Amino acid sequence: MPTSAVTTIFLDDGGVMNDNTLSGPEWQRHVGEYLSPRLGGSLQAWGNANLVIATREFKRYKNHNWVRAS
Repeated sequence: MPTSAVTTIFLDDGGVMNDNTLSGPEWQRHVGEYLSPRLGGSLQAWGNANLVIATREFKRYKNHNWVRAS
């Protein structure tokens, strides 16, 4: 039986299962802890960058998928 190469799955529950005001800062910390040793830079910089990029990308996704067609 083949084994999967997938070792990690990231789930976004969108505030349904927990309070995103609490999990957001935790996510930023984890992103920083993961990316900083691999790519350089500070933990804080990676966490802050993730917030900026995620906000922008979710806005783009929402605008693309949820606007009414003309």
